[in-house]
Amino acid sequence: MMRCVACGTEMLLVRVAPDNTMISSGYERYTLQCLGCFEIEEHLVFNGAKSPPTPSPPLDGALDALEPSTEPQDMSGSSLSAPSLAERLRPR
Repeated sequence: MMRCVACGTEMLLVRVAPDNTMISSGYERYTLQCLGCFEIEEHLVFNGAKSPPTPSPPLDGALDALEPSTEPQDMSGSSLSAPSLAERLRPR
């Protein structure tokens, strides 16, 4: 229940319209009118996305790229300059 800021009387919801000025969807503009002094107020309300979610693309072949290869990979030619495990564990 909303109360009028001017007189404190209960306000009546007279109109609900979607609001397209926000970046994300799901906002609505509520128009309320006071039953005592007939003052009109508008409120922006988030009611969640009303449209159905967009389906994600099929994952055909995407999981194959995540599986580890059975061939060993040569890391000696790696361009990384990180110290080896033995160098990091060596006491100083």
